[in-house]
Amino acid sequence: MTSPDESPPFDSVAAAAQLIGTWSYPAEEEPSGIAYLHFHEDGVAYQFVYNSRDPERRFPLRMFYSVEAPGFIRVRNIKEESQGTTNPYQINGDTLILTNPRAIHVCTRVPKEAVPAWFQQAITKYVG
Repeated sequence: MTSPDESPPFDSVAAAAQLIGTWSYPAEEEPSGIAYLHFHEDGVAYQFVYNSRDPERRFPLRMFYSVEAPGFIRVRNIKEESQGTTNPYQINGDTLILTNPRAIHVCTRVPKEAVPAWFQQAITKYVG
């Protein structure tokens, strides 16, 4: 039993579950001005990066993620032995703020029916 002054133990699984789904954020490099990021329940985040030299093909970016502590997410490249980076994040309802050394991304949760078809097709291709 915890006293009124003690916080309940941190539940990383519950914290990570809040991230699951597709998020959008402003991105100048995207033709639409909006980038998409999908957190899957398997602990992998997916993004499909626009390449102006080959606009028809997007570069698939897969990153392992885990919530390490309240307000901190670890992101690693696909090699599991990588330490990756741990960065602060905040989630408040349908708003997610991801902070890394290069940028702060203010993301908005995208309802499933509003996810662009090209992005949903790419997710399906990689996740199944």
